[in-house]
Amino acid sequence: MGDPDAQRIQAAAFEPLSETSSGAKRRLNPRRIALLVAGVVFSFALWFLLTARSLELQVIAEVPGTASISGLSLPFGERYLIRPGKYMVVAAAPGYHPFQKELEVTRDASQTVELVLQPLPGRISIASDPSAATVFIDGETVGSSPFEDLAVEAGEHVIRVEAPRFRTLEQALSVTGRDVQQNLSLTLEPAWGDISIASEPALATVLVDGEPFGETPLVAEILEGEHTISLRLPGFADEVFPLIVEAGVAQVLEQIQLTPATGVLSVTSSPSQANVSVNGVFAGQTPLELELEPNKSHRLSLSKAGYRRASRTIEMAAGSSKDEQISLPPLLGDVLVRVSPANAELFVNGRSVGVGTQTLSLPAVSQRIEARLEGYETIRQSVTPRAGLEGLVEMTLLTPEAARKARLKPQYATALGQTMVLMNPVDSPRNEFSMGASRRDPGRRANEVLHPVRLERPFYVQAKEVTNAAFRLFDSTHGSGQVEGNSLNREKQPVVQVSWQQAASFCNWLSQQEGLQRF
Repeated sequence: MGDPDAQRIQAAAFEPLSETSSGAKRRLNPRRIALLVAGVVFSFALWFLLTARSLELQVIAEVPGTASISGLSLPFGERYLIRPGKYMVVAAAPGYHPFQKELEVTRDASQTVELVLQPLPGRISIASDPSAATVFIDGETVGSSPFEDLAVEAGEHVIRVEAPRFRTLEQALSVTGRDVQQNLSLTLEPAWGDISIASEPALATVLVDGEPFGETPLVAEILEGEHTISLRLPGFADEVFPLIVEAGVAQVLEQIQLTPATGVLSVTSSPSQANVSVNGVFAGQTPLELELEPNKSHRLSLSKAGYRRASRTIEMAAGSSKDEQISLPPLLGDVLVRVSPANAELFVNGRSVGVGTQTLSLPAVSQRIEARLEGYETIRQSVTPRAGLEGLVEMTLLTPEAARKARLKPQYATALGQTMVLMNPVDSPRNEFSMGASRRDPGRRANEVLHPVRLERPFYVQAKEVTNAAFRLFDSTHGSGQVEGNSLNREKQPVVQVSWQQAASFCNWLSQQEGLQRF
């Protein structure tokens, strides 16, 4: 490392420079600095005045307001000198919402900007008579009265007040706004009239449109309009009458005399549907409900064909009810029913009464008798027995085939007005013959072979030829032509120039018109 004393740092002598030294700093002159600053300020002010524009801010409100604008500006009353550009404008006035918006100052020399302030809502307090009325402003529910300090925007509104049993009040509402307090006191007109009702006897229940209002004598508050008034008292008939009520108009009705209630008699009979007469006047058929004058005797008579008449004397208390069950004894007549085959079963009004011929004792009213046997068509017949005289009913059952033949009519008219005649080959001696043509016949065709025919089933044939008019209902285009200059096309002339296929098709068409099965 060497000698440590040789490495030690030694202090050097120091002596400050004198003011006259060549490197001495020059002192600044204050006057020169002031002049320099003044020049800069004057230059900026001159530049600002030359480039600034005149801007007037007008606060639109019903009370004096204030406005301010951000950035560098020079105010002169309501006007500002300000350079073109975008600035933030703020305006305020008592009772108005704070206003703030961005404003662009253009290069126009003079500009005016209106700052329209929006008023604060008004404070509305509402009281009503009656209270607890529902309040609407512009159709919207705002609450029930009374209430205070309801915030409502300034301007024209419509207020509506509703309360049960009072007329609805609707009127214009002008709200000042600007947090101004406005008090409303509203009185609703009653929508009823005072109606005085009395009855003899008293304590009758009064109902208005079916709703109880109290007992007579009574002063009832009834809503305006048309109503139905009912008075009810046990043992007396209901008194019902219409009433027109005007709001605010009192009415005193004449005392109402109640009429003792009728007695209600329920009449049933065996059998039912019996004719009922009260004091000789027809009243209806059983089962029947009768209203009878109270405390008075009434003659009740019941009758039904085939049954004996029954009578009763009835007396009803006022407002009472009673059930009367009356049985009518039947009038019987004997009917001899002869049935073939002998093992056929007999039914009367759907109820089996035995097998084979027998004498039946039946009520003297219309009876439905049936004879049934398997393999035979059922026969139904109506008969009215007569008391003291024996009737006779003969019933012969037929097989379905025999019954069908029995129903065939000797002749009938078709829907076209044609007369059809029944032909039964079995009853005819000429039901066998030959059809076709002999080989020696001139003009014979190959399919016209002579062959024997036997007719075994009955059939209908038209009594006269089919006319042109009838055939044209099937084929409107058909023409029968003419022979030797003579027309065959007249409506009542027989149709000619028809092929076998056309004739068969016409017959099938005619079957359809008659509701028959096509062949």
